[in-house]
Amino acid sequence: MGIIAMDIGQYSPIPIFLGLIFSFFTRSEKISQTAKVVLYFGILFFGLYTMERAVEPLKDHPDFLAWMATLDNPLRGSAIGAVVTLIVQSSSATVGMAITLAKKGLISVSGGIAVMLGAELGTCSDTLLATIRSDRQAVKTGIFHLTFNIITICIGLILFPWFISFIEEISGTASVEQKIANAHMLFNTAGVLLFIPFIPSIERLLNRLLPSKSVDPSFPDLSEKSIRRARI
Repeated sequence: MGIIAMDIGQYSPIPIFLGLIFSFFTRSEKISQTAKVVLYFGILFFGLYTMERAVEPLKDHPDFLAWMATLDNPLRGSAIGAVVTLIVQSSSATVGMAITLAKKGLISVSGGIAVMLGAELGTCSDTLLATIRSDRQAVKTGIFHLTFNIITICIGLILFPWFISFIEEISGTASVEQKIANAHMLFNTAGVLLFIPFIPSIERLLNRLLPSKSVDPSFPDLSEKSIRRARI
């Protein structure tokens, strides 16, 4: 997010051009894959740069500005961020949009951070969809991810005024978009540090709630080890 907060979108044609050249004309698979990564990053930044230019006329639209001002409410801003992330299926894209709007003065620090909190909840949809028809370990991972985000978001909403003041304090005279990027990095880092000591306890709780399925003795053991024994 810190990269998006910088005004580098105008240089996005450079990585797009280099990515295309190296991905098409190199014979090395490793270089080709690296070039594609560079290409995709260029396309991402070009899209954000295009959106930044597209929303610029909205600075003079009173109805749009009034709607954006309502995002300062943490609950409303978080709900909007969650819905947008659910639609675009990417929390990074949602936060990137908030940063882009901040560059044009269309969203405040509190509104951008509220949207960021909602984006963290909306991104759980990807994980939950991935656990459909998966094994127990995948389901446990999805539940942990959802629980992690819900708890950290609730803490963020409870401490919202103090969190805003802290970001303002440590960011100093930084731009609004940089403050939102700082908040995103700090929020995720603090959430991980908060949960690390409880991971063993959470693992035991999930194993108790969702124990691994036991093998039915009426069915033959088709594991690789049993097949090797049968061959011997």
